[in-house]
Amino acid sequence: MILKRSVLKDALQGVGEFKDDRLFIIPLLSAISDKNLGNASVDLRLGRWFLTLQQSSRTQLDFFEPKKNQEKSLGRNDFIRFDSYYVLHPGRFVLGSTLEWIRMPTSCAGSIVGKSSLGRHGLIIETAPVVHPAFSGSLTLELANVGEVPIALRPGMEIAQLQVMRAEGEGQDTGRFKGYRRPTLGSVSTDPIQQRLIKGRYSPLTKSST
Repeated sequence: MILKRSVLKDALQGVGEFKDDRLFIIPLLSAISDKNLGNASVDLRLGRWFLTLQQSSRTQLDFFEPKKNQEKSLGRNDFIRFDSYYVLHPGRFVLGSTLEWIRMPTSCAGSIVGKSSLGRHGLIIETAPVVHPAFSGSLTLELANVGEVPIALRPGMEIAQLQVMRAEGEGQDTGRFKGYRRPTLGSVSTDPIQQRLIKGRYSPLTKSST
């Protein structure tokens, strides 16, 4: 169940059921005001760090064989001041992050959706499909320009919306991207089943190794 405005306010202010397990959004700015708090979401702003993927000497990127220091060889970090902007050209892709640092309640999960007003101009915003309970950090945003005109990305601009929903039951906190304040490329986790499939030591029909 997605939390609506009145419950979102309780979560942000740490009252009621959220007294001991609140939702933190720092800096909060005007998130509690009617301008930034939607009927079922909170507006988030674009941060000042960008991770640009650049050409390398590699012939391909093979996720089956993650390389050490992959982010250093594939990406370049750029810091943009509030009075400047980053130009995202058509057909290009960049990683950004939210200006806000977020801590989710242990009883709630979240999802990030791009603002439709930006999407209609060709700016597609994606991130991890789920913000897990107890997550803390800034959210990495995947920004792509699928339009025909360069887009100026200005730090501090409203970039996405956070929807919060209840998460029931017990679970284990296994998030790998907690605590980051800058966008991060990360690495692809090793998949032991895929490794065994490639080596011919696993049968998906019998779930047994040979």
